[in-house]
Amino acid sequence: MATRLNIRTLVLGAALALLALGSFAFAPTTLPRTLAQTAPTPAPNLRSQLPIGVVDAFLPLLTTLEGAGMVAPGGLVTVDGSNLGDRAGGTLCLRWGQVVINQVVVNNGFSSNHQTCLSIDDWQPTRIRAEVPSGLVGVPDQTAHLVATRGDGVQSSALEIKFVATRTVVVASNAPGQGNPLTIDCSTAASTVNECNPIGGFHANSIFCCSIADYAGADGRDVYHLQLSHGWTYVQETSLGRTGGDGDVTLAGQPVAGATSGDVTVHWSAGGFGGSVQYLINIRVIGPVGVPLD
Repeated sequence: MATRLNIRTLVLGAALALLALGSFAFAPTTLPRTLAQTAPTPAPNLRSQLPIGVVDAFLPLLTTLEGAGMVAPGGLVTVDGSNLGDRAGGTLCLRWGQVVINQVVVNNGFSSNHQTCLSIDDWQPTRIRAEVPSGLVGVPDQTAHLVATRGDGVQSSALEIKFVATRTVVVASNAPGQGNPLTIDCSTAASTVNECNPIGGFHANSIFCCSIADYAGADGRDVYHLQLSHGWTYVQETSLGRTGGDGDVTLAGQPVAGATSGDVTVHWSAGGFGGSVQYLINIRVIGPVGVPLD
């Protein structure tokens, strides 16, 4: 019995010893001081291991517009940035928006591919000065974007700029390139001839026409409905004049200056039997050169 007890005692003692050793191995307070105070190894900073400029050399940026932040044909653009390289082969271009409601870009030499590249006046790694072509037409007022492309073909970030088109005053006549800004309600008060077009009208009675009421002279109103867009507005300079017949014409109503829509109304009167009146009208509008009126 003594021998069996001693064996059990030895086994139990060995088990306790192993348990104590395990506690020593995993208890944080028993770690060597130098090991406990060792900081974890940081993740490597790959960017910091690259040569200076290797990454940024491929990130040209446009950051700031000097001046009022807008430009017109013939004007200078000065933009600040970084990593723009030297002038060799570099371009600075105005990019136009896509065709959307109230905005159109006419496909011409200045707007093909929805951009116009500027004439470089000075190019530095952090600053570009360039001139917008003075003859630029076919683009209305809009928020455009400046984009620089270095000589190595790498493009910069885009920077917004307000583009203001060159203005011109024209007669709205539904001519080619204008679209159809005018529709006309031509009066039928006279019984024989009632003709209207965007620049005038003609009304007449034959000697065999009409009612007794027309004997004193027929009269009516021609209404020119004006509908503009793309930056075009009405100019209160409509001219009206009688060019033939024994009747008369007056301007009976027109939109206010700056309106994009409204009616220009002509009151006319022709003589009695055999009477007539003919007139010319010039409805003037102002807007961006080369852009349709509607």
